[in-house]
Parts: sequence; structure tokens; C-alpha cells
Amino acid sequence: MLKSDECVYTKKDILYLLYTDDSIIMGPDEEKIEQTIKEMRNTGLNLTVLGTLEEFLGVQLKSAQQSVHIRQPYLIESILK
Repeated sequence: MLKSDECVYTKKDILYLLYTDDSIIMGPDEEKIEQTIKEMRNTGLNLTVLGTLEEFLGVQLKSAQQSVHIRQPYLIESILK
């Protein structure tokens, strides 16, 4: 767990973000991510893997080479209304 954020956990180069019952697992290698998911399931956690991350909690994410673009269109729309 990160001291700066109790909802972010790390294991070497794997990052696990937990928000209530939604979560993200990120890492540099798909094989390491799959191994981490397997280890978590072996502890009894019931995980649903939805695939590539495109949206999380109303935030749209798009990878572009070595960066990530973040948008919040729903929040913007609600503010404008």
C-alpha cells in the first residue's frame, strides 16, 4: 500500500488500484498481470476481468505510446448543464 494513497497497492512493477468494488491492475507485461490475477484468485477473491482499460469511474483513458490521455466528458457535461 502506498503511504500517500491507501487505495493503491504495489508488488514490484505491478500497480493495483482499488476503489470500493472497482479496480485496475497495471503493469509493463501482460504475463505478469495475468500471474498477479491468478495469485489474487488463489486467495479466494472473485475477480471479473473486463479486458483493456478504456474507462474507469467515468474517466476515459487512452494510451498513446508512452503517455495516457485522460478525459472526463460526463463531468464536463454535468458542470455545463
